[in-house]
Amino acid sequence: MQFLAFFLVLLCALVVLIVLIAKTSGHSTKIGSLEREIRKLHALENRVNELTSQFEELRKRIEDSTTASSRRKVGEKFEVPSEKATEAPAEARAPSYTPAPQKGVRPSRTREEWEAIIGGKLLNRIGALALIIGIGFFMKYAFDNHWIGETTRVLIGAVIGILCLIGGYRTHKRNFEIFAQGLVGAGIAILYLSIFAAFNFYHLVPQWVAFVFMSVVTLIAFLNGLFYDSLAEGILGWAGGFLTPILLSTGQANELGLFTYVVLLDAGLIALIVKRDRWAILEPLAFIGTWLLYISWREQYYTDGDLWMTVFFVVAFWVLFLVPDILRSRKTTVVERFNLVVPILNAIFSFLALYFLIDKDYHTWMGFATLLMGVAYFSTFFVQQRRGNLRGDARIQYVLTAASLVAIAIAIQFSNFNTVIIWSLEAALLVWCSKEWKEGYLQTAALVLFGFTVFKLLVVSGNGLMYSPIREFVPVFNHRALAFAVLAAAFGYGAFTVDRSASERDKQASNMMHVGWTVILFLLASAETVDFFRFKMLDQLGVIVQRLSYFRTMTFGVVWITLSLPLMWIGLKKKLLPLVSAGLVYAVLAILFEALRGVAFDPIDYYTPFFNIRTISLLLVITGLILHAQFMQRSPDAFANLNGLLNYVQIGAIILLFVLLTGETRDLFRRDIVALGGQIGVVSAEAKRLTNLQQMWLSGVWLAYSAALMALGIWRKHRWMRSAAIVLFGISILKIFIYDLSFLETVYRIFSFVALGAILITVSYAYQKYKDVIGGKT
Repeated sequence: MQFLAFFLVLLCALVVLIVLIAKTSGHSTKIGSLEREIRKLHALENRVNELTSQFEELRKRIEDSTTASSRRKVGEKFEVPSEKATEAPAEARAPSYTPAPQKGVRPSRTREEWEAIIGGKLLNRIGALALIIGIGFFMKYAFDNHWIGETTRVLIGAVIGILCLIGGYRTHKRNFEIFAQGLVGAGIAILYLSIFAAFNFYHLVPQWVAFVFMSVVTLIAFLNGLFYDSLAEGILGWAGGFLTPILLSTGQANELGLFTYVVLLDAGLIALIVKRDRWAILEPLAFIGTWLLYISWREQYYTDGDLWMTVFFVVAFWVLFLVPDILRSRKTTVVERFNLVVPILNAIFSFLALYFLIDKDYHTWMGFATLLMGVAYFSTFFVQQRRGNLRGDARIQYVLTAASLVAIAIAIQFSNFNTVIIWSLEAALLVWCSKEWKEGYLQTAALVLFGFTVFKLLVVSGNGLMYSPIREFVPVFNHRALAFAVLAAAFGYGAFTVDRSASERDKQASNMMHVGWTVILFLLASAETVDFFRFKMLDQLGVIVQRLSYFRTMTFGVVWITLSLPLMWIGLKKKLLPLVSAGLVYAVLAILFEALRGVAFDPIDYYTPFFNIRTISLLLVITGLILHAQFMQRSPDAFANLNGLLNYVQIGAIILLFVLLTGETRDLFRRDIVALGGQIGVVSAEAKRLTNLQQMWLSGVWLAYSAALMALGIWRKHRWMRSAAIVLFGISILKIFIYDLSFLETVYRIFSFVALGAILITVSYAYQKYKDVIGGKT
């Protein structure tokens, strides 16, 4: 409490000092402005005198010229006036102006101004200070020598305080406003100190009497503030009001008395704020004082038996500081932005106070209480909106505060996947409200909530990507899959609801949500595939685990290409670039996984030629790529450079077919070699013969595949296909000239080179025969 009292006293002193400096600066500015006006009047007077003298001189010259002209004979021409005669009228017609003083350079004061400053202001301040110091020394001397008793001291202080108030009132009536405010402030401070001394130092009155007296002084401070229209008096009343329970504390937990007093004090301050918009600084000061007193009391005196009374007062504080915001929401004040701080902090502090009170023993009730707070903000928004004239910042504040509290209530009341599901629905609702109410900030709020939902699903939940416990896993029909599906559906609803043609902001939001639901579906499909095989691997031996691991890898490609097909179809039909991009990315991932693991069957002991998981998965992925190509061919104008992407998709299918043929040819012999107990290059004659056959057939299959591609490219007039065939021919040539020539026996070399020569000559002949077709339309 002592630290809190010191903090509040220091805060009061700083606030009062700032206000006084601001008022002094304002009055100094006014005085400086008056002084500048006086200097301008002096300059204008000097200029008028100068022009008057010039006018008199000009008049005399004209009279002299008229007299000389009358003496001339009739018919005599007038003489042309000399330059000297024309100078005066020219000067009179174009009078010069005294240049204005340069900006930032303060003109020197006159002697009269310096006399007014010294005599009217400086001597007043010095005299007041000297008088205060003299009275202070006299009082100390009297106290030290016991001239004045304790009761008399308190009475003297009270009389001085009252006299200061009376003097302030009388001087204010004589238009000495600044002097009057100083007297009133000093009187209120002296009264506070007198009551405090009577209770704490001399023990002349009981606590309740001192409390009543201090409350009366606080009320007087507020009334004086209103009467004199002085913010400084209001701040003094605030300081005294919040210091009263600290100064009069007896070290006992009197919650009812303390917080009832604080509620009444806050109500008075809020009434002042409503009546005086310019006194808005009192709102954050009252908020700070209230919560400092609450936190200090809770740390020292709170027990579990005080729960519901404390909850009542926390709710009362929240409602009290909500009231001025509701009253202010229909009008624009001079500190509109500043007024947003306290309502936001009010919601935060009130929620945290309730959470630390209720959640420990009544977790379910905490979620309900948070939901009620959110409903209160929503209700306030709807009521104010129906009445009209609701400020834009107030509307944003109410809706976002309500949405945040509802989201927090969901997180408190539910857990893991249930939280994800309900957050997803709330985000979709925010998107709908943004569309219906035409409020862009709700769209941003929905994106933020989507981000928190994804983070909750993938990071906080802990089993978003790895189902736990795995023994309870049921493919697709599980809680995790439902959460993923609802989140993806909410993302998709938001993406298709947002009007993408309205603005660039809407387009970006729509693209982000399209990316969101495609990625969520990808993660769901991948996680379900992983956990399906994890479940199958339970209690299995090493070889079975190895086989299932290979099956899982090959299944990934099938799952991803299956997911990419509807994305590509919808993206091309609706011209949605994020869906087309996602479809291509997932197709590329399928190609990479299938190509890398499709070269060698694992474990080789379980290999069955052609009728195996590799053949099935590669053929399914190739079929998916062919469907991708057909989708692109049917929508050639959907996006730019779509034809180029079409060629890459078809090349991917060619690569996978090449991998399939290579893997099947290689593993057909590798299985028998492994069965003999050796590897490629072993000394066994049978193993060596199988190795030679393997490499010869591998070269032959590559050449045949290249030739078939070339023939198909010539027939279909596809240059990209013929180019792919040439690349495969190059690979085959390198293999035959490098590997086959070095490692194969003579008989197998003969077959390899004869086949290579025959096929290459046939291809060359085909190029010559169909050169017109090749050089034409491709």
